Amino acid sequence: PSRRRTADLETPTATPATISGASAVAAFILALKPGTRIVSNTFEMGEWEPDAKADLAGQPGCESSYCKVLHWVVPQKVAGTYRVKQGQVTLKQEFQMLTGSIARDGAIVPLTGRVRGTEIEITAGDRKYGGRLAGGKLALREG
Repeated sequence: PSRRRTADLETPTATPATISGASAVAAFILALKPGTRIVSNTFEMGEWEPDAKADLAGQPGCESSYCKVLHWVVPQKVAGTYRVKQGQVTLKQEFQMLTGSIARDGAIVPLTGRVRGTEIEITAGDRKYGGRLAGGKLALREG
């Protein structure tokens, strides 16, 4: 007897008329669960830079084209402003890349960082932070 397998897929909230090609694929993929891993053989996803890539050209079995491996991890959506023990953190997000600031004691320190699935990594000035966003609350730890 054959068994039928089903999957529940979420659809992005963008209208089909506003996206096309690689943008449509990226919009669909970004609707996947944070932490989902995506691997591609040679083909990129528009402006969404891979988290890792390897060029295997010249390796045994890879003497022709299609020898570039690309790897992405679907990032959690973390953009927003949060109060944490380090101060007020404002995050702006483009795919997995973060920019923003930490405001504390009257000083505003620019930050950069990235999201890998649900894990957040931030550098602000000479300090590095790791953390997560859960239940709408951001938790950061130094180091």
